[in-house]
Amino acid sequence: MEILTFFISFTFLSLVVASSLDPEMVKKIHGECFEISHLPRDSLDKIRAGQVDLTDLAVKEHLFCYTKKVGFVNDAGILNDDLIKKRLALQIKDENKVEEYAKICNAPKKEGEEVNYFAAKVVACYYNSFPGIVIM
Repeated sequence: MEILTFFISFTFLSLVVASSLDPEMVKKIHGECFEISHLPRDSLDKIRAGQVDLTDLAVKEHLFCYTKKVGFVNDAGILNDDLIKKRLALQIKDENKVEEYAKICNAPKKEGEEVNYFAAKVVACYYNSFPGIVIM
C-alpha cells in the first residue's frame, strides 16, 4: 500500500512539474474533464504508461478537454507549439531534443480529423515515443 501511495504521489508531482500548473489547478482541470468524459479515473495511469485507446470516446474526450484547458490545443485543433515546447523544456534541458520531440509529435491536425482524436493522438505520441515524458 505504501508503494502504491508513493507511486501515485510521484506521478502526481511529475504531472505538476511537467505542466507547471498549480497542483490544485491540475486536479481541478482533471475533475472538470472527468465530468465531461466519464473516463474511469484509473485510466489516467494507463494513458501515462502509453496505453492510449484512440477508439475509446471517453479517452479522446478527456484528453481533448485537458489539452484544451491547459492551452496545448484550441477548439479548431491547432496546437500551441510554443507552450508545449516550454512545458517540455521543464523536463528536457537539451533544446535540440525539445525541438526534435515537438517535430515528431506536434504534426498539424489533418483536414476532417476529429479534434478530440487529434488531441489524444498527440498525447499518445509523447507517451509512446518518449517514455518518462509527462505531457499531462
